[in-house]
Amino acid sequence: SVSDLLSGLLRDQVSQLHMENTLLRTQTTVPCLEQRFTMPLPEQFNGSRQPFWGFMNQCHLLFLLCPQTYVSVVISLLKGEALDWTSPLLESNSPVLSNWNTFLQSISAIFDDLHRGRLAEEPCQRHHICFCCREPGHTISACPI
Repeated sequence: SVSDLLSGLLRDQVSQLHMENTLLRTQTTVPCLEQRFTMPLPEQFNGSRQPFWGFMNQCHLLFLLCPQTYVSVVISLLKGEALDWTSPLLESNSPVLSNWNTFLQSISAIFDDLHRGRLAEEPCQRHHICFCCREPGHTISACPI
């Protein structure tokens, strides 16, 4: 009958879509990366604050080549505490995951080194070089400028 024929066709299409979906889920690289990306992926980020921006800058280079992968590539490169941070976002299908700028703000709030400026000043203070004017003999708190 016609309805049996249509049911069979629909089952075949659903089966084919299921196979394609399974194949897409098991792919380990992003298709646009296979075609255009020749640099190695950044090393995984474990949540340490000091290398956070180095990791994010390496990811940014990747995104210039394949912009639709922003959030998913970053999450695939996380491990340890940083990966654990994403679990609630993924489990709740958070809107943070669909917007790069929102995701960057959220991950930066947790893992960016809030003392970056202070850390940059510490070597100068050890040698009594002003962080402001770069002159020796005083620190930024005593800078004449």
